[in-house]
Amino acid sequence: MPPPRVGGGRADTGTGTGHGMDRPPRPGVAWRRPIREPAGVRSATSGAALLVIALACPAPAAAGDGESAASAGLGVGTWVAPNPDEDAEEETIAPTAGAVAQLVYEKAFAEALSWRVEGWGGLYLGGGTSYAAAVAGGLVYRFDVLKYVPYALVELGGQLVTGGALPEAALDPVLQVGGGLDVLRSRQSSWGVELRIGGFAGDTITTSLGVRMTRRWGYF
Repeated sequence: MPPPRVGGGRADTGTGTGHGMDRPPRPGVAWRRPIREPAGVRSATSGAALLVIALACPAPAAAGDGESAASAGLGVGTWVAPNPDEDAEEETIAPTAGAVAQLVYEKAFAEALSWRVEGWGGLYLGGGTSYAAAVAGGLVYRFDVLKYVPYALVELGGQLVTGGALPEAALDPVLQVGGGLDVLRSRQSSWGVELRIGGFAGDTITTSLGVRMTRRWGYF
C-alpha cells in the first residue's frame, strides 16, 4: 500500500496551470511570464509620433485678427536692365553691388493672412553711382512651424531706378514677389531674413536680400 499523501491538495500558483510550487514544468516545455509594456512607455511613444506628425504638417500661423507689425531691415541688392548701347557685347547692364534699406507695416485680417505696405531704397556702385526705390502693397501668407515662421508675399506698386549706366530714369509699375523666414524671440518681437524680386511692366528688375527686425502689437 502506498504511503498516505500529506497535505492532500496541490499548491495553487494562480497561473491556472495546476502545477504546484514544488513541481517543475515538464521537460521541453518553457514556462514564460507574459511581459507587458509599461503604460509610460506607450504614452511616450504615442507622444513622439504625434510630434513628428505635427512637424510634418505645419498649420497656418495663429496671428490675431487686427494684429499689427512694423519691420526695419538692411540688406544687399542689385538691379539689371537692357544695355542701351546696341553695339555692346553685353546685353544687360547692372551695378557691382548695392545696399538696401527697408520699412514695412503689416496688419493681420485672418490667422494666416496680413495686409502689407512697404517702402525701400537702394544705393549701388559700379558703372557709376545709381539709385533705386519702390513703394508697394499686397498680401503676406504665413506658416507656423514652432518658433520658425516661413512666409510668402506678393505686392503691386511703383519702382524707380536711375543713375549709373542708365541713360535716363526708369519709373515703372512693379510686381514684387518674395518670401522670408521669421525667428520668433517672443510674442512681441522677431528677426528674420527676406528675399524680394521686383519687375513687371518695365525692363528693369531689382533684387534684394536682407535681415529685418520686427515688433508686433495689438494681438489678442
